[in-house]
Parts: sequence; structure tokens; C-alpha cells
Amino acid sequence: MNFVVFGLILICCHAGAIEIDDNFAAIQFAGPKINLENFFEKFKSLLKNGTNGLKIYGIPICDPFIVNKLPIKYNLSTFVDNIDFKGFLEHFNVSSLASYIVNSAKFKPIDLNAYIDISWPLIIANTNYSFKGNILNYDVYGGGDIKKMKLQVMFGLILICCNARAMRINAEPFGNPMIQDALEKLKNTLKTGNEKLGIPILDPFKADRLAINVNEDEIKLNANLSTCNANGLSGYDVINGDLSMAKDIVLSLHLSWPLITANTKYDMKGKVDNFELFGNGDIKLSAQNFVLNTVVTFLWNGSLNSYLKIKNINLKLSLQKLDFQATGLFNDEETSAILSALISDMAPELIGNEMITSKIVELITKKTDDFLATKTILEIIEMLV
Repeated sequence: MNFVVFGLILICCHAGAIEIDDNFAAIQFAGPKINLENFFEKFKSLLKNGTNGLKIYGIPICDPFIVNKLPIKYNLSTFVDNIDFKGFLEHFNVSSLASYIVNSAKFKPIDLNAYIDISWPLIIANTNYSFKGNILNYDVYGGGDIKKMKLQVMFGLILICCNARAMRINAEPFGNPMIQDALEKLKNTLKTGNEKLGIPILDPFKADRLAINVNEDEIKLNANLSTCNANGLSGYDVINGDLSMAKDIVLSLHLSWPLITANTKYDMKGKVDNFELFGNGDIKLSAQNFVLNTVVTFLWNGSLNSYLKIKNINLKLSLQKLDFQATGLFNDEETSAILSALISDMAPELIGNEMITSKIVELITKKTDDFLATKTILEIIEMLV
């Protein structure tokens, strides 16, 4: 395979590399001065044009890199399980290999040590593929095409595949390092927002006005919240995060919030069964040790160009303590104080009630499926990486 030539050059250049500090450039040695950065700048032209038959280099045109058919075969035994699959890539086309940026390239002839720092802003690949095998006791197979796959997406897919199965070590829970790392990074996203993902700043969460309308058989409620504030949504601890990809995609999340606080003004009117409910005033609350433990199963057909759909959500919620304070309930402060104490006392038990969690699951399923219907798996990965 011609692409091995390019890889071999990079490997050779890195083979003698060592970890060094900023004083590297100050090291003096006897011998000719070698401008390695200039070499790599000129090497871009070689990747685009090849060496036109100069056997001393033997470098073909590598940008774009085109192969009509590229067989794939991999067999490996690991301490976790075996990896065995084969297939092929057809009409494989990679572009922008010569678009790298030479951040730094230094060479010490005296001891043949090289330090090379090169980055590619973007590499795009297109290919048809077909493969079948077993990875860590999961059957994997597929066939189709991948278009305009960015380097970041390819790397993300490799991480997902490599972490698709986890094992228990020293009584620790199963976990996927990639998912756990993503959950840690999400904390910062909640604080800063992400325009690409459509996530606003959620910690602190602020809203001038929120409307709540519930129209169920047992509960009918119209409420308006104003000057809403919530803090602590990004302060969760990641107990576990896991992902498996087989017949279905299964995502497991186990998170704990030590403290969430919120306050708002409210105006509401409604009915629970035959019980009238109304009020106008302020609400303050603090929730301690709120825990979310959920397993979400997604249906998919094995293709990265397919759309996910929620098959099932297993949701468990728990709360250690709630301090709830409301004024203006039934326009009576004494009643407000009694009901606030009652809600605070009952909340830890109610939050795990099956009727409540089923309603939450129903809402999450609808909202999530509406989003998933607009994005393929590949597009979702591209958004995340």
C-alpha cells in the first residue's frame, strides 16, 4: 500500500524523539545546521506531486490519496476478549494530507534526536465499505458508504469502537472512559453554552419568563414563572458512564448533584383531581444529593447513516433532602408555610414514584426522538467531536 510510505517517514522521524523542555533550541552542537521545518514545508509539494520517478525518494502522489480497493483484516487476542474482523474499503479517497501545519521541527544530528510537532486542521475521506467480524464478543457488520468524514469524526469513531466494552476491575463499576470524559467536558459546556449543539448557558440558568402548561387527566395546570434562577446544574459527580454498540446502542448514565438551588416568582392556577390549586408569590428551593441513574436503549440498523430512535428508558431518581419554601399558596401565608414543609418532607419519596418517572420518561422520549429524527448517527458524532 503506497500510503505506508508516508506513515513510515513519520514513524522514522519520531523514532528517536524524546521529551524535552523549552531549552531544546539552546543546545549547542557541532555539525551542519539542518532546517527541518523547511524540509516539511517542501514535503507538502512532494505529497501533492510525487517525486516524478525519482527512485531515491519513491514517493507517489499522496494528496489526494486514492485506492480503488483496500482490504482490511485484523485479528488480535487481548486480556479483555478477541478482536477479529475483515472487510474492504472501495474507492477510498483521502484529501488534505498536505495541508498540515508545522508547529515545530527540530533535529539534533549529534545524537540523532528529532522533535516534530505537526497538526492537520482537516482531513476529509470518502469511501465505500463492507466488513464483518466480532469485536470484544460483539458481532459487527455493515456495508455502505461514508462521505466527507472529517478526521475528528474518524478519531471519535475509533474511540467509540475501542471503548464499546468495559470490564470490572477491583470492584469498580463498568465504565467507558470516552463517555465519562465527555460528561466531564459537558460541565464546562453547561457553563459556557454551545452554539453548535444548540445548548444555551445552563449554569447559572436564568430566564425572564417560563410558561408551564399541563393538561392530563389527573392534573391540569397553567403557570407562569418569572425571574427564574438556578445554580449547580454543572456541579454533578460522574459515578458511571458507559456505552455499548451491538444490536442496539445502550447508553448508561449515573450522575449525582451534591446541591442544586433555584428561585423564581410564580403565578399559577390549576386542578389536581378535584382539588383546586392556585397561588402567586415566590419560590425558593435547594435540593441535596439528587441522583440520576438511567439506561437508554436506542434502535439502529448498524449503519452510521441511519437515524436513532429510543427503544426504552430505564430511569431511577433519588433525592436525599429538599428544602422548599413558597409564599402566596392559596393566597395565604400560613397555608404556604404548612404546604412548603409538607412538600419538603414528601419530595424524597415522591421523586422515585413510578408514576412520576414514567411521565418524565414519556417527555424525554418525545423530545429526544424529535431531535434524533433530524440527525444521522454520523452527524451526531460530528457535532460532538
